[in-house]
Amino acid sequence: MIRYLFIFFLLIFISGCVAPNFENKKVIVNNNLSMALRTNNFDKVKQLISKNNINQKDNYGYTPLHIAARYNYIELAKYLLNNNLTKIDEKDDFKDTALLDAIKSKYIDMTKILICKGANINIKDKFNLSTKDYIKKIDNEFLLELINSDNKELLCKENEALHTKINALTSKDDEKINQDKKDLTIRKKDLISVDNYTSINNKKPKICGDLIDLNVKKIILSLKDKTYNAKIKGNTWCAKIDDKLDNGSYSLSVMASYDDYQDIKQEDISIYVLDDLYKDLYNQIKVELPVWNATFDENNLEITFKNKKSFFYEDKIKTDFKIILDQFIPKYISVIKKYEDQIVNVIIVSNEKVSKDEGNIASAEKVYQYLKNIKSSIISSNVMWIEKNIFPEELKSSEVQNMNKIIFKIEVTKK
Repeated sequence: MIRYLFIFFLLIFISGCVAPNFENKKVIVNNNLSMALRTNNFDKVKQLISKNNINQKDNYGYTPLHIAARYNYIELAKYLLNNNLTKIDEKDDFKDTALLDAIKSKYIDMTKILICKGANINIKDKFNLSTKDYIKKIDNEFLLELINSDNKELLCKENEALHTKINALTSKDDEKINQDKKDLTIRKKDLISVDNYTSINNKKPKICGDLIDLNVKKIILSLKDKTYNAKIKGNTWCAKIDDKLDNGSYSLSVMASYDDYQDIKQEDISIYVLDDLYKDLYNQIKVELPVWNATFDENNLEITFKNKKSFFYEDKIKTDFKIILDQFIPKYISVIKKYEDQIVNVIIVSNEKVSKDEGNIASAEKVYQYLKNIKSSIISSNVMWIEKNIFPEELKSSEVQNMNKIIFKIEVTKK
């Protein structure tokens, strides 16, 4: 009997020793991970982190991401955020998320990274304040733009691209890198403006604007995950969209920069080209277009007449072009009149100057005056409509031309 009692107590003693050993081992691992996180020992963290402890909290309710955010360990935070198991909006015992910890410490880059990775900016702390409230307090221009943007993903990509480009430019010289890292801070500044576009009648539009700061050397336009380099001339810039767009609404972003200054402008545009009008008009004139040496652009409803020499002789329209206008204008008016409730204007422009003393609007004016007097029942019965809706305008392009052009452009709006 005594023997059995001895064995029983021995087992209890052994089990009591073993259990704490396992528990102690767990505590040691957790302490090691916590220590590695707090000392920013990246290699050790990667060694110790696992799917079982990536969201594990310490005595203060801090997850590994909380610790990275509180200590502003950027690379460590990126590593944790790249793991899909990381709970980005987990709260600690003080009711703070990692994002709230970062913004309260005014860690701008950490805050940007967390927002760009999808952290919730509307979660409130124990003081009933959200990340948005704290950002407004510190008044950081980029973060303010980021939280108010309808396209945070695009803004994040552009900012990351700029950082990548800067790093690439400085990576050739280690000594220069170290100096640049000390001095480099992206500063927000109004560098450009974007022209106001409500509705664009061109499926391959050109987006333009002005330079506010003439030091700008690089402007990039982003639209639908594609980028386009803008051309700068004088105090203006333009970017041509080479990819055909469908009718609809789009958000574009334009980024200008020089040195450590950056400016990002966002604009909403609407593309609308009356496709049915194009089909009707093209069917009417498709046979004559090559004979007239003319083209019809379906992307912007522009009909362009070309002449290597001149459309004019001694300030008057040449006879051969008068014959072309006599054939073209009645067909043109008969078709576009059917869409009059959607036509805002028809603009006539020319790049040819009739004389040295007059601008190119004078040549467009002569074409306009001639077309109103063409002997045709279609013209005579629609003179009032023509005078209200068709106008000559000056062509503002300053590009050198090797071909004289007269262009008819239709501006339309949605019903």
